[in-house]
Amino acid sequence: MYVYAYHHFWERLQKLEKEISKLKKENKELKDKVEAVRPVSIDKVEYKIHELHVDTLSGTLNVGLTANGDEASMGEVIDKIVEEHRSNVVVEDESSRDNNQPPANASQ
Repeated sequence: MYVYAYHHFWERLQKLEKEISKLKKENKELKDKVEAVRPVSIDKVEYKIHELHVDTLSGTLNVGLTANGDEASMGEVIDKIVEEHRSNVVVEDESSRDNNQPPANASQ
């Protein structure tokens, strides 16, 4: 009884060691391939909108980074950004501009 169990465990152990060896070899090959790939770098992106030829104008033209989402979630994101940067916002009213005075909420 015990001999069969040991034999079974020994075979299972040998099979698992072969599988580990195979996976290590595959992992090394993949690492070598990743190291061989050159990273892509984009120096400058130019949008040449003036070169577009438009026959029919319909739909949406997204240029650059565009946020897609429903109005409510976009409003929440905008509100959060405004709240985080509220201390950096300077509001200038008409009277201070006319009298060459600093803006109303500028830091002293």
